[in-house]
Amino acid sequence: MCEPARGGERDPPHGFDGLPVAHAAEGLSPFTTVQNYFYARREMGVLRAINNTLLMAAREQEGREASPTAGVIDSQSVKTSESGGIRGFDAGKKIKGRKRHIVVDTLGLLVGVVVHAATFRTGMARPPS
Repeated sequence: MCEPARGGERDPPHGFDGLPVAHAAEGLSPFTTVQNYFYARREMGVLRAINNTLLMAAREQEGREASPTAGVIDSQSVKTSESGGIRGFDAGKKIKGRKRHIVVDTLGLLVGVVVHAATFRTGMARPPS
């Protein structure tokens, strides 16, 4: 395996193949363009619709009802850096970061995810309507 390229502080970040990240995907749109499209689709609910469609298809393929009638909910506090996104302090676990809640059906398929500041109390969590 190739060792990542090392450089001075002004050099762009490098991928595992040693190429600068900005040049690693030649022929593709710039990262910020792709990121903006992703954010727009996420806000429009396209990603949630894709997940729901795939969830129902997978359940039907397994011989189950399309919509789950039971599931499992779990939460986890995750440490994060100071930069980027929401952040809080989970006093119970003494962690600065985010708390994520994940719901899966009885087959283990993802039904929903909610991420918020760790200060949010788990007993109050519910998926957005």
